[in-house]
Amino acid sequence: MKKNTFAVATLALGLLFMTAGCETTDYPPSIYDDDETGAALPTITAVDPATEAYGATGDKNLVTITGTNFPGEITEAHVYFGATKGTIRSITNTSIVVEPPAFFDDSLVLKVDAIGAFDFAYYGGKSSPTLYEIKTPITRPGNIGAGDNPVALTINGAGDLFVAYPKAVYMVPASNEDTLINLGALRPSSAPKKMRLAPDGETFIYPVTTVLFTTHIAGDGTTTHALFNLKKTVYDIEFDSNDNLYAIAAEKIWRVDWSSSPMDSTTVLDLGDKLITNARAYNGKMYLWGSENGGDKKLWTVDIDAVNGTLGSSFSEVLNWTSTEYGNSTVNDITFNSDGKLYLATTMYSLLTVDLGSGAIEKVYPNLLTGFELVSMTWGNDNAIYLNNQSIIKEDAKTVYKVVVFEQGAPYHERN
Repeated sequence: MKKNTFAVATLALGLLFMTAGCETTDYPPSIYDDDETGAALPTITAVDPATEAYGATGDKNLVTITGTNFPGEITEAHVYFGATKGTIRSITNTSIVVEPPAFFDDSLVLKVDAIGAFDFAYYGGKSSPTLYEIKTPITRPGNIGAGDNPVALTINGAGDLFVAYPKAVYMVPASNEDTLINLGALRPSSAPKKMRLAPDGETFIYPVTTVLFTTHIAGDGTTTHALFNLKKTVYDIEFDSNDNLYAIAAEKIWRVDWSSSPMDSTTVLDLGDKLITNARAYNGKMYLWGSENGGDKKLWTVDIDAVNGTLGSSFSEVLNWTSTEYGNSTVNDITFNSDGKLYLATTMYSLLTVDLGSGAIEKVYPNLLTGFELVSMTWGNDNAIYLNNQSIIKEDAKTVYKVVVFEQGAPYHERN
């Protein structure tokens, strides 16, 4: 038995030596090349804007990166803000145009990755990079909290925002948008959905059902009220370029002498079968939003004779809203930017714009403005618009938002 075991062991040892003696050394070539330097390292020499940009704003706020050795194809490069990639819109060997991501932070390292290069290009240098900020275009002015339930907005020529609550009006001064100042009481139990500031800068005008109220808040805080019952539901009020005030109501539009005591009114347009819920004076015309005989929702215009404070009787249709892909959404307010683009505050699609020339409709910041029920809005004096959100889906979302849109509002009487 021991002899057999010794024989087996001897045979195994022999086979091992035979195998070792036949082992091949013909390995495939190494994938590593000690002489390989990679693609030329990119460099960043400038960024515009230099320190901050707004994220998730599409084409409205792009960042241009200037440098050297960038790839010539979009697919061969990446731009990072911190660890989050931006969207490259165009690229050359010396310039990259990129859309910042929806990632909001003030301490981001901006860097360019050129595929094939062995390192990133760092804005400001790798050892001490320049930190970049991506800002949100949506903020809450005046620290208005979620669920505070503001009901109407307006603004003055200085850019101060006025926010109506059911029983009081507050001011967010343009000089300090973190401040909310209680100016005084509105009429008891009043809950207006629309509000305008009169040309005197101290009188707030707002409709509640059939009654048009005025609240004058003097510089010393003294508050006086007046009212005028038009006996028809008032849906909107609007000033023209000559400070004539119009009340848009069921069946009629009145011009109202708000400063007289008592107030007085004159019928300036019979609406017939049209139910008009929103109005905006722009470029010599009154734009009227509503329906006719309960049919399609439409936008019409009539001419304004601002000198005499009268309206033309000929309606010109400029938009059939119901026939558009967004026509199932209720429009609660309308306004214009300085180029005549129509802005719509809606219940289903938040904020929309309409190019009345081409008919093109766009959602404003669809990745950010979602689930809002916008009931009113007003332009600021800068490149932003204020939105009153009264979402019934998210109760805690009832508040006011300032949205930077990089456009100016049309010149209305409050901001001329």
